[in-house]
Amino acid sequence: MSRATVFSACLLMTAAALASVETAHAQGQLREERQTLELPVNERLPEELQPHGITYKGLVVRPTLETETRHDTNIFAEANDETSDTILSVRPGISLLKLFSAHRFLAGASAEIDRFSKHPDEGTDAYNGFLRGRLSIGEGWAAPFGIAFDRKARDNSAPRLSNRTRQPVYTNALSARAGIARQFNRLNVGILGHYGHVKNENGLSAGNGSPAIYSDNDTRSYGAELQFRYGFPRGRDNKDEHILYADYKIIKRDYVRLTHDGSGFFGINRDNLEQGILAGFETNYKGIVFANIGTGYIWRNYDDPALESTGNVSLSADVAWNIIPKLTLSLEASRDSVQNNDFIGGYIKTGAAAGLDYELLHNFYVSGKIGYTTYDFSDSENAAGREEEDTLGHLGLRYHHSPSLTSAFGLRHQIRNSTIPENEFERTIFLLSLTGQL
Repeated sequence: MSRATVFSACLLMTAAALASVETAHAQGQLREERQTLELPVNERLPEELQPHGITYKGLVVRPTLETETRHDTNIFAEANDETSDTILSVRPGISLLKLFSAHRFLAGASAEIDRFSKHPDEGTDAYNGFLRGRLSIGEGWAAPFGIAFDRKARDNSAPRLSNRTRQPVYTNALSARAGIARQFNRLNVGILGHYGHVKNENGLSAGNGSPAIYSDNDTRSYGAELQFRYGFPRGRDNKDEHILYADYKIIKRDYVRLTHDGSGFFGINRDNLEQGILAGFETNYKGIVFANIGTGYIWRNYDDPALESTGNVSLSADVAWNIIPKLTLSLEASRDSVQNNDFIGGYIKTGAAAGLDYELLHNFYVSGKIGYTTYDFSDSENAAGREEEDTLGHLGLRYHHSPSLTSAFGLRHQIRNSTIPENEFERTIFLLSLTGQL
């Protein structure tokens, strides 16, 4: 398999990870770097069905276009008066990879355009873009950097305090990082600086038309991260197959405004200092097993003495195992503090999921997944005692007509249980999609 072919096969996975602006403590060096050299475990397509991208003078370009039609039985995620609709989604995207000797550059952009059949005012236009690179600056030295922007509408199904808005409102997030790294034989040590800016739009409540204020969640954050990586190579190419990692991260998060108390921004100051440690391992064993498992602790100290300091265990686990050549088992687990929402102090989201993907025919795959998620609001000053949980199921079929064309069918079901009855809901989504890529 050619190097350009394998690079192009991995661009979308890497692009999705890089475009995200959420703070994540778990690392993925093998996912981001090693998988550009070997086909990922969960993308085990035969050679003749792999998209190759467009290669020109060392530049690998991979354009994609996905169209999806889905029917949602509860588009507003309401407990009563469920509203159904059919949505058309168009998702264009492009990724570009360029190697200059020991330097690497990866850029990408994507968009999602949703249009509703019965409720045209609910249509959304989301997009993101990123640029990431790694400059070689001498023997054993490198300078990684990255910048990403993401614009997306608020999710009706996410936990919230206020009613939904009459029309979608958006969150815009910018993140950047840069630093320096040094390789000492098998040990890699790096220091990175982080910057983030989140801006939230306001709207009008769908109930009575009163102002729905989200701009008190606007933040600017500054931070630093110390990274340690220790690799265990194998084979003649001396590439790392296993990596032990440990990170320490510190972030100063400043809120642009005090919380809105109904008459103005005269409420609580939520500025805080967040620190986190995480340690774990990552492995990619002969393309058969991929695993990234890490755990740590995150604590947050608020500037306002009225808010209590918090501390929580953090967990991130991602495992994919090719049990037999045609069957892959996937396991996921996570626990993290979710900020940038209506809850003062945020909430703890803990989830686990298991899935199977089976190659029924040479180019026909069937997959299934079940998941369970809990939302803990014990750290929140304005939602103490509230608890919620999600149960999710997914069944999917996909057919690869050629390396450039894939069609898929999916069925998803979600049940939300809550200690507050009006927050409970149930929804089913049927979807058909067609994806073209080079």
